[in-house]
Amino acid sequence: MAKLFQILLVSLISISFVGTTHAKKKVAEDEVDYLALATRLFQDGHVDRASQALEEVKEGDELDYKHYFVLKGLIALNKKLYVASADAFQSAIEAGNEDPLVFINLGRARFGAKDYRGTVKALERAGPSALKEPKAELLLSQAHWELGEAEQALFVLTRAGSRFPDAIEFARLEMAYLIKLELYQELARQRAKFLARPDVEAGDLVAIGEALRKSGRLDEAQSSLEVARLRFPNNIGLTVQLARVFMDDGKLLSSAIMLEQAARQEEKYFVEAAEMYRRAGRLVRALVINKRIPDQKRKIRQRLQILLELQRFEMIAGMEARLSRLGLLGDQQIRYALAYGFFQTRDFASANKHIAHLTDPAFFEKGIALRKAIESCNQAGWLCE
Repeated sequence: MAKLFQILLVSLISISFVGTTHAKKKVAEDEVDYLALATRLFQDGHVDRASQALEEVKEGDELDYKHYFVLKGLIALNKKLYVASADAFQSAIEAGNEDPLVFINLGRARFGAKDYRGTVKALERAGPSALKEPKAELLLSQAHWELGEAEQALFVLTRAGSRFPDAIEFARLEMAYLIKLELYQELARQRAKFLARPDVEAGDLVAIGEALRKSGRLDEAQSSLEVARLRFPNNIGLTVQLARVFMDDGKLLSSAIMLEQAARQEEKYFVEAAEMYRRAGRLVRALVINKRIPDQKRKIRQRLQILLELQRFEMIAGMEARLSRLGLLGDQQIRYALAYGFFQTRDFASANKHIAHLTDPAFFEKGIALRKAIESCNQAGWLCE
């Protein structure tokens, strides 16, 4: 559908070539019709070769400029050379080509060049034909939106939505506009209708949930996502998005449960699930989930933090060899955690060994405090019993 306007327009060019063949002078057998060749190459998807062929076209009285500039505009549009494309379509119009598709493609080029007012004007000049093309209506709405004309943008969507009820793009864009405009009452009214569409996709519902979450409408985001999950129970995006909503709402345990469900489909979420269980105070469960993290370095870093909160200092001290093998002792935070674990198990020699490696300002001071605590224990052992 995105290339429909190009296909239709280049087809018109081909038909026109057939219709005007006998009106032109007979071309010598050894002379190449580069405009016809460029058209055929473009039709076959060889854009660069079509561009090269078009460069060989010689200007003159025999050249069909209405079609030449259209093809030039289509090639530039395909290459995302929007300004050049718009200039070519404008030249085609000035040469007498006022086919509605030329104006529609001119609108596309203007939009790509961020000339949104020019987009509106081009589509308006296309006349009623533009209203028959869903993509043209979508483009017109987006142009009005970029111009800050939200009411007109929504009007175009409503008009097009009633004319093309099977095209979800209009409803999808309308939901996005309502969220951005913070028209939440209207959004609530339209949301139920949108959710009921047979062609709605899980990604649409994730986007709505994310927008509501970011706007602070957590209750609405939760209800939307819970309904969506009933429809798409195995969609991981909806599960993760609901976990984010629970987290923002302070429902850390619910967030952890959702992330654990997501992790059963994609292991990368085990890190977040364990972290959320830790933050929810479910440290033992966090430790269990942590075991399933495939990334060993991330797994060990998180495990240390959980063990510190569980005050399982013997286990921390016992991780020294593993941490060294994984090359994690260069991490100052891990060094300090290990030193603290040895301190708590009264292995002061090992604790001092790791304290000596603390050079980062954030941990250097902590290391000094820990060393003073060790000295106090050595001087008055009963203080550390």
